[in-house]
Amino acid sequence: MNPSTPSDPPEKTRPLSEERPVSWKRGPSERNTIAQWTAISAALLATTLMVEVDPEIGVWIWGAGSLLVLVLGLKARVRDLEGFIVERQVDLEAQHKRLHQAALTDPMTGLPNRRHLMERLEQEVARSKRSGEALACLFLDVDGFADINNRYLHEAGDAILTTLGGVLRRQLRTSDVLGRYGGDEFVILLPAIEASQVAGVADRLCRAVARHRFRALPPHETVTVSVGAALCALDGQIESGSLLRAADEALYEAKESGRDRVRLHESLAGHAPSGSVRGDDLASRNESLGGARATSRRVGRGG
Repeated sequence: MNPSTPSDPPEKTRPLSEERPVSWKRGPSERNTIAQWTAISAALLATTLMVEVDPEIGVWIWGAGSLLVLVLGLKARVRDLEGFIVERQVDLEAQHKRLHQAALTDPMTGLPNRRHLMERLEQEVARSKRSGEALACLFLDVDGFADINNRYLHEAGDAILTTLGGVLRRQLRTSDVLGRYGGDEFVILLPAIEASQVAGVADRLCRAVARHRFRALPPHETVTVSVGAALCALDGQIESGSLLRAADEALYEAKESGRDRVRLHESLAGHAPSGSVRGDDLASRNESLGGARATSRRVGRGG
């Protein structure tokens, strides 16, 4: 009985993210060129053997035939190379598009990430200034999210954030911008909206989240969110950073007043319909958008 030999170690697999080198193989045109040259050479050799031909003339005929085959083969090879280059360009463009999309997308929720949100915020503020239409910004986060992570582990928290993105998206228009700012915080941009409608949108988001059954939690557990809202001034004086800061400070006040709350910045004062915002949540503050509270208690963090 032959002694057993240890099996060969398995080959290391290449990571999917690693780019595989392009192998340069002989193309069809090159193979056709060699075949044609071989056929012509064989035909000339057979003709020379069967017919009395001056060797010098035979060499000239062979050279002319080889040159013809070479020219035709080179033209075919050039076409192959041009097709190869075009194909590689298409692949590179597609890969660049995927990488660019990945750089602007939050991998957990599939929503625009913070970087993309800041770009869209700049664009929407500039559009609001040009068109004269109002732009509202909502800052939203999950109530007691740290406690959820502690009690049900981070997997449950991640599942809640993933589901929450879909719940919020279904309550918004296609023109609205929803993105994950970071952690359990989301930012919503509402372009071309009446100031009197902002509070209703924020309240609708809160109710939709509170009604939704999150499967990552036990049946008796509910998830609620708090929302801060601000409006882009139509006089064109407000900047994107000030708008986001105003909504963030309104959210801070909502969190201070309790769970499942909506707070409106002074830019929306007087625009909330009666009873549209639960708990008398209309916030009236003395500070202006770009005033003494320019450094937000929350948005001031870097990144």
